[in-house]
Amino acid sequence: MEDNLNTAYDDAFRTMITKCDDLVFALLNYMFGENYTGEEVIVRSANEELIQQDGGGIWKRITDAQLKVGTPGGQKKYHIECESSNKLGVVLVRIFEYGAQMALGESELQKESMTLQVQFPNAGALLLRGNKDTPKEMTIRISVPGGDCCSYQVPVVWVKEIALEQIFGEKLYFLLPFYMFRYEKELPILNADEEKLSLLLKEYESITDRLDALVENGSLSSRSRYVIMQMIKRVSDKLTEKQELVKRKVGDLMGGHVINLDIFQAEDRAEARGEARGEARGEARGKAMGAEQQLIKMICRKLRKGKDVEQIADELEEDEIRVKVICDAAAEYAPDYDEERVLAAVRLLAR
Repeated sequence: MEDNLNTAYDDAFRTMITKCDDLVFALLNYMFGENYTGEEVIVRSANEELIQQDGGGIWKRITDAQLKVGTPGGQKKYHIECESSNKLGVVLVRIFEYGAQMALGESELQKESMTLQVQFPNAGALLLRGNKDTPKEMTIRISVPGGDCCSYQVPVVWVKEIALEQIFGEKLYFLLPFYMFRYEKELPILNADEEKLSLLLKEYESITDRLDALVENGSLSSRSRYVIMQMIKRVSDKLTEKQELVKRKVGDLMGGHVINLDIFQAEDRAEARGEARGEARGEARGKAMGAEQQLIKMICRKLRKGKDVEQIADELEEDEIRVKVICDAAAEYAPDYDEERVLAAVRLLAR
C-alpha cells in the first residue's frame, strides 16, 4: 500500500525543499533555532520509508523532507512534515514512525558490547491549517524497560500565524506559496466582492515586487524566485478551486509574473488543450524549443562580448529577470558559454 499524500500542497513543499537551498536554511533556522549561514551543505535522503505492519506486510509511506546539513561538528539530521489537515495527533504519530525508521536505517551496532545505537532526527511540522489551540510544539516521550524515560520536542510552524512582514523580515520566503491559506475562510467573500478581492491582488503584487527586488540586489537567487512564483500559483489554484473569480484573478496575476520559459511549459499548455498526444504536442514543443534556443544563443553571444544583464535585456527587449535566470545558468560555462550546455542548465532549472 502507498499513502495518497501527493497533493498540490505536498508537491509545492517538496519542490522547494529539493530545489531551493537558500530557502531551506532560513526555514531550519526559524523552526529549529539554528544559525545556518547558507554556506553549509545540504544532503537530501530518500523520502520513502517502509513501515512494517502487524500482518507482516510492508507499507510504503512518503516522508515530506529528510535532510542532513553538514557542519564543522558533523552532520545534523532533520525530518519535516508538511500537513494540510489539523489532525495533530496523526501528524505526531507519523513523525515518530518515520523518525524511528530513519534512526534504524542509520543505526550502529557495537558488537563488542552488543549495543545498538540509534539517533532520531530533529523533527518538525509545518501546518497549513490550524486553530487557536494549535500548539507551538509537540512532545514525543519514550519510556523504556527499567523505568527510564526520554523525550524530545517537535516544533510546530503554523503558516497563518506568520504575517507577511515577518516572512520578509526573517527571510521565510519558503512560506510564500502557502500564504493564501491565511485567507482560506474569506475566499467565498472575496469571490463575491471584487473590491475586497482587489486588496488581496495588491498584496500579491507587492509580494512579486519584493521578490524581484531581492533578486536584483542579490539577496535571493533567480532560481528560488522562479520556483516560489510557480508554487504560489500551483497552491493558489488548488486552494481556490471552488472560487472561480479568485482563482482566475490570482492566477492571471501570478502567471504573468512567472518567467515565461516556454520551452519547459509547451507540453503543459498542449495537454491543457487536449493535445497531450500526437503531432500537436510535438509541434507545440518544437516551436517553443526553437524560440527559447534562439534566445539563449543570442544571450550567450552577448555574454561573450562582456555585456551585463541590464544591457542584454535592453538590447533584446526582454524581461530583465528572465534574462538574469538564463545568465545565472550560463555563468558556470564562462567564458565560452557553450550554448548547448547552457540550454541544458536552463532546462534543469525549470524542472
